[in-house]
Amino acid sequence: MQISPFLTSNPECVDEPIRVPGSIQPHGWLVAFDSASSQVVAYSDNCAELMGLPSGPGLTAALQLVVDKLLPAITLNGAETSPVSVGSIVLDGRTRDASTHRAGSLQLLEFEVGSPPLGHQAPIYSVSHRFVPLIQKASDVAELLSVAALEIKCLTGFGRVIVYSFDAEGHCNVLAEQADPGYASYLGHRFPASDIPAPARQLYLLNHIRLIPDGAYRPVAMHFVDDAWNRSNFDLSFAHLRSVSPVHQEYMRNMGTLASMSVSIVVHGRLWGLISCHDHHPLWLDLQTRLACEHLGSLLSLQIEAKLNNIEIEMRHNLRKLSVQIVSGLGSSDASLQALVEQEVPLLQLARAGGAAVVFDNQCWTTGQVPSVDHIMSLATWIGERGADVFETDNLGAAGAPCAASLAHAAGLLAISLSQVHRHLVIWFRPEIVQSICWAGENVKDTDAQGRLHPRLSFESWVETVRGRCVAWEAFERAGALELRQSLSGIVLERSQERAMAADKLGRATVARNFAEQADSAKTHFLAVLSHELRTPLASISNAAQLLSRKTVTAEKTANLLSMVTRNVMLATRLVDDLHDLSAISAGKLTLALERVDMHALVRDVNELLEQGFTAKELVLSLQLDADNPHVMADPARMQQVLWNIWRNAIKFTPRGGHIRITSEMRESDFVITCTDSGVGLDPASLQRIFYAFEQVQSETLPSLGGLGLGLAIAMGIVEGHGGKLSATSEGLDRGATFTVFLPAEPGDQTESDRSMALHPA
Repeated sequence: MQISPFLTSNPECVDEPIRVPGSIQPHGWLVAFDSASSQVVAYSDNCAELMGLPSGPGLTAALQLVVDKLLPAITLNGAETSPVSVGSIVLDGRTRDASTHRAGSLQLLEFEVGSPPLGHQAPIYSVSHRFVPLIQKASDVAELLSVAALEIKCLTGFGRVIVYSFDAEGHCNVLAEQADPGYASYLGHRFPASDIPAPARQLYLLNHIRLIPDGAYRPVAMHFVDDAWNRSNFDLSFAHLRSVSPVHQEYMRNMGTLASMSVSIVVHGRLWGLISCHDHHPLWLDLQTRLACEHLGSLLSLQIEAKLNNIEIEMRHNLRKLSVQIVSGLGSSDASLQALVEQEVPLLQLARAGGAAVVFDNQCWTTGQVPSVDHIMSLATWIGERGADVFETDNLGAAGAPCAASLAHAAGLLAISLSQVHRHLVIWFRPEIVQSICWAGENVKDTDAQGRLHPRLSFESWVETVRGRCVAWEAFERAGALELRQSLSGIVLERSQERAMAADKLGRATVARNFAEQADSAKTHFLAVLSHELRTPLASISNAAQLLSRKTVTAEKTANLLSMVTRNVMLATRLVDDLHDLSAISAGKLTLALERVDMHALVRDVNELLEQGFTAKELVLSLQLDADNPHVMADPARMQQVLWNIWRNAIKFTPRGGHIRITSEMRESDFVITCTDSGVGLDPASLQRIFYAFEQVQSETLPSLGGLGLGLAIAMGIVEGHGGKLSATSEGLDRGATFTVFLPAEPGDQTESDRSMALHPA
């Protein structure tokens, strides 16, 4: 069945303008004036009765005189947003108590029937002398609430006082009660969240007390003197006299309550609960009694917060001891995470769980009452997809867990993930707890033929059986699991390093032998390639020299031979320069002269240098330079060398008539440039090797194009020296390749500087 048939909120209640009702309750009078000009802008329609004058300009003028008379006292307390007393005043021969508070640019002045001075008999003294010692002696929260309910009842005379807290779903759980004979008992009952809509809760968090002396009252409308003000912008959030929703008045009648009062309990900045008072008859409380009740609520809130803090500190201390005990069991170097389940008692006590499982990739070890291994592995994958370090739920079905309906021994779980990459988790399971919840009536709200909302009619006890849930996880249990995760993550990393070192030590001789063989083979290959690459230009130069020595050579032939010599000298020089660059990069001695470089301009320069290569192979070149910040701090000569090597590589391995596309863009704080070709492509193995020196890509389309294979290795070293990254991707052989350069975009104005970069071989 569903967790709860009750609504957590009702749309019509949520939309009710409870802060701007445009009216007040009739047991008092309200006057509003502009805080800057002190001019009256609004007053309640019953102020004619207050002043003994008819409505009209004369009444407004009389109220202005009252404001002027109280202005000195108001000025002392006027900045307060909660009502404060400004003393008493005699109006039309009767004493009225006055209070004031600020509401935006307005000052609100409220008048109520005057009460005689009580001196040391004032309610606030009762709170100080009787209530404070009692709450200091209370052993737990339950006793605190019971003491508070009794004290409020004694202070106010309400027939029933209940204290309830809000649960995670917003439902109200009655934890304490004091009631006279003839009042229904709600102790242990639950009121649905929809009884107190979200706007009302928000208001209780701001205004900590609300009194309705007579729920059968007829609202008194506000009269607005100034056209700038009306019901929609006249905020009565903090007014004692604020009128309440007609739906709430009907709710009170259905409950058999004529008078009510609510006092907020605020813990850790959130609405923890309410003290709710009811009476079968009208009951008015003077301002001093209400302020004493509000003060009592504040003291109670502080004591609850202190008790809960002490409980959490103690529980965290106990969980920390259990965590240390668990981790110490993994202290030996050969212990694995499997050893966790061998410590069943502390492991299960840590989360107050019925069972636990440790998942390490495809392995699973369990202890206690847990679901099947197959179900655990499915849950582990599902948890991992959420990407959270700690995950918990008290209702696997509602959370959408796989196979939730068929899980044995598990209605909820708490899990910690030890890796964001691998499936390494510790999971605790709690069994289903079948609950019988006693609701204070069925939550049935209806609308009449005119579309008006009506609250539920019944508050008779109604029992609901809830299945599929476990005991909810506490915040300190989550914190304890997170602390254990931090310790275990370190152990997992340490064990991985130890295994790697052991494997390295065991295989060192074999690795050294293989490395020596590979090094010897690489050296032989390098010398053969270098010999071939240098022999080609040198042979051409030698042949040209022999021809030039002949006297029969024509002037035209001489010019052609000299041009060929120049080209081959440049080729040999480039080979030597590449070897020098690679050596400098490997030794970390490549020097970069940094300056502000426009990469878009550099791209165009390289395109011009290689224009002949594009034309010779009839390649189609397209540019899309979209980066809005193409400036980087770089060595322009070295960066041109990078682009030249990548572009030339694309030309070299792209068949005639192919396409090459150059793009730029910004990715977060990086300038990114890509070169995509329609060439021979790369297989996965080649992608791992193309940035190694002396490596060449081979394909059936282009079997061998010569060269030492140094260009990309040098490009990689230069890019990394600039704090960037060079990568390559390909969908496979004969499907082209994409080379991407990431460079930090210019962070701001910088002066030109030189620096030596410690580079590592690619």
